[in-house]
Amino acid sequence: MLHKIRTALQQFSNARELTVEDGDFEAAATELLRGHVFHVTAAHSLPQIVGMGAILPNSDGRFRSPFSQSTNSYGVKRGYVCLFDFRKPNKPHIPSAFECFLGSAVAKYARWPSFLTIDSALYDELITSDTAQRETGGAEVWVPYVECWYPRAISLQAIASATVIRVKRRPFDHSPAAYHARSIESFWRKRRLAERRANRSN
Repeated sequence: MLHKIRTALQQFSNARELTVEDGDFEAAATELLRGHVFHVTAAHSLPQIVGMGAILPNSDGRFRSPFSQSTNSYGVKRGYVCLFDFRKPNKPHIPSAFECFLGSAVAKYARWPSFLTIDSALYDELITSDTAQRETGGAEVWVPYVECWYPRAISLQAIASATVIRVKRRPFDHSPAAYHARSIESFWRKRRLAERRANRSN
């Protein structure tokens, strides 16, 4: 899988790999993404994105989401590509984004998330969370303030950069938080293994 991921990364004009400690992930990702609009996914999904030639919407559920509320996601229900907007976020909004989504994505994406920033030429077509609030009154799900959407597939040519971050697990300290993190990772590791076995049998 590592070879496939690195081969996929080579298809982007601006690509890199980073390794950070678990406790440094939020600061490192914030520094990397500040000033950008980006899509986040698992590193092992990059070969599929490259193979399809675009980031596709997930309105038909073809891509299994590790987030249980995705079926009530404002963007997913409308066939939009889900993005995050870190261009001019207020200071409290970035920690909120990590708390609501980006932090938990580390464990659910095998401690190997990838971030795809989009070209500024797409910015004028972005759909903001203000629009989502007006349309639904908060009845559907999105990450407050910083989540936004693009109304159709995003081609590889419109991706400005691709970064894979390998998040190193901190030493196990037997704390309740450490046991909780381990249980989440174990669950998603077993689920990914079952999916790979099912795909090979098809």
